Amino acid sequence: VTVSDKCNKTKSDTRTITVEKGNRCPTVSLRANPTNAQEGADVTFNFTAGGNDPDGDRLQYVWTTTRGTLNGGDTAKQINSTGLSTGDITVKVTVSDGQCSATDSVTVSITPRPAPPQVTTFSCVANPSYKTANSTRVDNACKRVLDDVVLRLQNDRNATIIIDGHSDKGEKPGTAKTRADRVRDELVNTKNVDPGRIEVRSFDNQRPDPSGDRNANRRVIIYVVPQGAARPQ
Repeated sequence: VTVSDKCNKTKSDTRTITVEKGNRCPTVSLRANPTNAQEGADVTFNFTAGGNDPDGDRLQYVWTTTRGTLNGGDTAKQINSTGLSTGDITVKVTVSDGQCSATDSVTVSITPRPAPPQVTTFSCVANPSYKTANSTRVDNACKRVLDDVVLRLQNDRNATIIIDGHSDKGEKPGTAKTRADRVRDELVNTKNVDPGRIEVRSFDNQRPDPSGDRNANRRVIIYVVPQGAARPQ
C-alpha cells in the first residue's frame, strides 16, 4: 500500500497474505458383478469401489452389508451366495479423507429356484380299454391316448416314459405286465418311440385304484417324465 501527503511525499509498505484452499470432499462409486444369483447356487458377488479424492488425500474405506459375509480388501469385496435365502442384499461403502466422506450402495438379489418340471400322466383304463378280465389288447381308445403321449415326447426331446401295468386280484398272474408290455410295443413298433426312453413296471394287484371300483384296477398308467422332474413311485 502507498500513501502520500500534500507535499507529494509518499510512503509504501507491503504485506503478503496466503489464501489456503479448503478441503475438497472425496467421491465414491460402487459396482457389483453379477447382480443376481439363484437360490442354492454357489455364486460369488464381486463388489468394486472406485474412490477418488481431488486433493489426493489418503482414503479410508468402511463397508457394510445387510446380509452375508464381506471378504476382501479396501477397494474390493466379495460375498458368496451359498446358504443365503431368497431376497435382496444391499452393500454400502463409505470413503473418508478424515474431514468429510462420501457413500454409495448397490443391491444384488438371490432369486427363487424355478419350480421343477411336472410329470404328465396318461392312462388306458378298464372302460373302454380293458372291459373284461385278463384283457390286454391295446384298443383304439388306448391308441388315441398314446398319440397324446407321443406328441408330448416330440415337444420334449429329453423326456422319458414310465409305463405301469396294473391288474385286479381276480385276474391271471402276469396280466399287469402283459398290459404294460403291449403299450410299450405299440409305442415302439407303431409310433416309433425310442425304446431307450421307456421303462416298464408291473404292480399286478398291489396298487388298487383309489376309487374302490375293482374294474378300475384293470389299467395302464403312462407317465411322461421331463428331465429334472420327480420320478413317480
